[in-house]
Amino acid sequence: MFTNSYPIVVSGRNGLTNKQKRKLRRMGLRWDGLSCSGVISTQWRANKIKRYCEDEHLKFKLSNSLGNRNSDCRRIFFKNVKPQVLGKYYICAYCGKLRTKDNITVDHIYPVKKSADSIKYQNKMRRRGIDNINDPKNLIAACRKCNLKKSSSTGVWIIKAKLGRYKYLWYLRWAIKTVIIGAVIACIIYFVMHKPELMDYLAGFLAKAKELMKELLEN
Repeated sequence: MFTNSYPIVVSGRNGLTNKQKRKLRRMGLRWDGLSCSGVISTQWRANKIKRYCEDEHLKFKLSNSLGNRNSDCRRIFFKNVKPQVLGKYYICAYCGKLRTKDNITVDHIYPVKKSADSIKYQNKMRRRGIDNINDPKNLIAACRKCNLKKSSSTGVWIIKAKLGRYKYLWYLRWAIKTVIIGAVIACIIYFVMHKPELMDYLAGFLAKAKELMKELLEN
């Protein structure tokens, strides 16, 4: 259920000054001895606090189920998602590589870091029915290389994750790729058997191109 409440925690690397505490108290937060915290009921007030934290170089965090990470994501993912290929392999949602359960990582479509300090992303997640950072709707399989490359990025990575979680799109892509490779091989075989002079011309052209590139690099 979509709720317009924002549990906020504000802290500083070296604590908060008395001036910062007074300002945050006027914004609706309370000092608890370590940080200023409280539940803000409107988005514009939450955004105002976040802008103040950015100006003062303070740490702003949304302390709720969409912003707090725990170690249950793998257990939740594998409980809800079975191997997608041959009953053994998972498909990386970003590159399509096949990996077994032991060699696949579980990635958050909306990154934990962004969700913890972004009101915009938390609202997006709620609109999509995601009420927990480890909700199965927010988890996808990813190979280690893609997971590290994505890190806490969003934008096109979110689009790739949402499309890549559907195995039939990968089946279609693999089928198209197979057809194209087969067509190229068939063309090469045809020209080798029926048009050898064209293959000789192509080989000569590639040799000249190689020589030209060598000369350009030397100069």
